[in-house]
Amino acid sequence: PIHPGDRIDISHLELGTRLWQQFHRHALMPGVQAREIRLETDGSCTVFLDRGMPYLRVQEDDLLWQLDRLARVLQIRGISLRELEYVDLRFADKVIVKPLPKEREA
Repeated sequence: PIHPGDRIDISHLELGTRLWQQFHRHALMPGVQAREIRLETDGSCTVFLDRGMPYLRVQEDDLLWQLDRLARVLQIRGISLRELEYVDLRFADKVIVKPLPKEREA
């Protein structure tokens, strides 16, 4: 969050821009767009996708590797992004996916 009078941290701006470009260059599905990329205090990022899509928790480094792991998990489980509430890719040894509650799936 930025408030009137706050100084903008250029390093965060550069990092956000780089992540935005990487995400859109290597999107998971045709037409999937990031609406917001939020840099978290723990060094991770939260990527909010289009309406009806999950949000992603990622590490700020090696985003392409993380998106590739997610694509493989979706393929193995036979599910789509639209069936998930969120995805956590911050851990090297696991991918955490939370399905939508049954009443919200469509």
